[in-house]
Amino acid sequence: MKSLCLTLRWAITLIAAAIALGPLSACGPAPKAQEIKAPVLDFGYLQAPVLTSARMAGAMVVLSGRSANAARVRLSSPYGQALGTTASDTGDWSIEVPAALNPAEPLQMYGLSQDRDGRQVQAEGYIAVLPDPLTPAVLLRAGTGARPIGPRGSGLAAVIIADFDDVGGLAVSGQAAAGQEIKAALDGVWGAQGRADRDGHFSLALSGATRPGAHQVSLQIGGRTLILPLDIQPARLAAGRLFKSTQLQGGWRIDWTTPSGGVQSSLIMVPSPQGQV
Repeated sequence: MKSLCLTLRWAITLIAAAIALGPLSACGPAPKAQEIKAPVLDFGYLQAPVLTSARMAGAMVVLSGRSANAARVRLSSPYGQALGTTASDTGDWSIEVPAALNPAEPLQMYGLSQDRDGRQVQAEGYIAVLPDPLTPAVLLRAGTGARPIGPRGSGLAAVIIADFDDVGGLAVSGQAAAGQEIKAALDGVWGAQGRADRDGHFSLALSGATRPGAHQVSLQIGGRTLILPLDIQPARLAAGRLFKSTQLQGGWRIDWTTPSGGVQSSLIMVPSPQGQV
């Protein structure tokens, strides 16, 4: 799905919004030579923060994850809103986000970052928050399939996401049992297979040249075959608009601006027990 891989643009805005400048030290007399101590510098690798679970709590969505211990964790939207907290000594953090800020646009989108001792690290992708108990958050990733994020331990085995762009890239993703084999077909042609990772996430690239129109994706997961009808129509966002969401029968569609300015669409679908969406 190389056609989706794009360079960063408005992620720079999110990173800039997350930078906190510390105050300058006041001037004073120079310390005596014997009082000067060499600073202890830590150049070790600092892992990026990750979102591990999301759950509805009344009118709020509680996002939880892991970061460096005692790091300052920040959610920043491309429109300037920001929320933050300080992680625990073990690196656990939680932030409450309103489930909906604008009735005309139920989706909210945030970049996730952390700051520890002045060292900043930006997380992968963007977090889309939706007022949906089954999928209250989705991790959108340019160039690959999105990740559904639900309550810890929920499994989300029934949630499938299809990502496509206006040049034909198509991927399907979701969550299954850890290590479970997944096979995928586009319009009856089986052409992709893989396994869920240790967290149960999977993402399969189906095509780099999918034409607009009606298509059918078949997924074999754990002995079940799920049929996902897709109507692929590339999106166009109005000037100054970075994303939009549309509630569909059985799911959501999110059209969002990738870091370099292209538009990627994510269809979040919940199959019925019969295997149809």
